[in-house]
Amino acid sequence: MKQIQNEIFLGIDHGDVRSGIAISNELCFASPLKTVKESNSKMLAGKIYEIVKKYGVTAIVIGYPKNMNGTFGERCKKVNKLTKILKRLIPKIHVILWDERLSTISAIKNMIVSGVKSKKIRECENEESATIILQCYLDFLCTKKIY
Repeated sequence: MKQIQNEIFLGIDHGDVRSGIAISNELCFASPLKTVKESNSKMLAGKIYEIVKKYGVTAIVIGYPKNMNGTFGERCKKVNKLTKILKRLIPKIHVILWDERLSTISAIKNMIVSGVKSKKIRECENEESATIILQCYLDFLCTKKIY
């Protein structure tokens, strides 16, 4: 775990119009950061680049929306496009694709259980999904280092 404690990870739930952004802290916990409203992949990559610079991000974890049967659909193509742009724009940052199946459903259920109003759920579901994606990746890394 020592290896990842000084790193700052950015989690992304890439959507058609809204993309959720989450960030890790020094204790390897993910927190929602913001929702970015941008449908153009190049423009979104530019906004992500600004976040990377501002927070000193060392790695990016992007939710990879595989189909439930494990195949790759249209959403994966959009994530692949964003990933290629980010790798060209920020070549020193490691970009990781992480299986995000059911992250949005989990995020919505968590907010409902927490008593969040339905209007607020729509506003926050992407960044909550990004937080789940990032925390799952961080938990994987910590487990991998311990055992």
